[in-house]
Amino acid sequence: MLVTFYGVRGSIAAPGPSTIKYGGNTSCVHVRLNTGNNLIFDAGTGIRKLGMKLKQNDEPLLLLLSHGHWDHIQGYPFFDPIYQPGREILVCQGVESNAIALKAILEQMDGSNFPVHAEDLPSKITTVQQVDEYLTAQSFNTVRKDINHPGGGNAYRIEEDGVSIAYITDNELDPPGAPQTTYYQWVEFCRGVDLLIHDAQ
Repeated sequence: MLVTFYGVRGSIAAPGPSTIKYGGNTSCVHVRLNTGNNLIFDAGTGIRKLGMKLKQNDEPLLLLLSHGHWDHIQGYPFFDPIYQPGREILVCQGVESNAIALKAILEQMDGSNFPVHAEDLPSKITTVQQVDEYLTAQSFNTVRKDINHPGGGNAYRIEEDGVSIAYITDNELDPPGAPQTTYYQWVEFCRGVDLLIHDAQ
C-alpha cells in the first residue's frame, strides 16, 4: 500500500512560503493498493497534480468523497482522467443523506461555474449510492463511518495485507449537538491503524 498526500489544506487553497512544508492544496490523498487498485480520497485542488500522474495509464479509479464542501471537490474539473475517453472512474458519495456531495461535484461543471459540462465528459463516470454494500464486496477491506460535521460526511478505514489506514477529515470529536459517531466509537474505529489521517483544525 502506497499513500501519497496531494492536498492537506482546509477551507481554501493557500500556496506560498508559509505552507511549503505540507503544501497549499486542499484535500486529496491517493492510495495505491498492492492489488493495483487506485483509491482517491476527496477531490480538492490537490487532485489536479494527481491527475497529471494518473493520465499516464488507463487504470480504473475509485474516488471516495468525504463530503461535498467546496474544499473537498473544487479540484475535480481540473482532474485530467475525466477528459480521457472511456476512462473508468467510480465515484462513491457515501450514504444516501450525503447525496449532496455527488450533486455538488457534478453541478460545478454546469457551463457557468466551469466551461465544460459534466455530461459532455468523454470518460466513463459511474456513481455508487449504496457505498457500504459496494465496499463490502471489494477484495480490500473497507469500513465507512459517519463523521460529525455540518451536513454530514464519511470517514474510511482501509485494510490490505495486514496494513491499515483511516481517513477522517472535518470531524468534530466533541460536537455541540448529538454526535453521529461518539468519541469511543472513533477510538475503536481507529484502533490499531498504521496510519491515521485526521483533521487537526
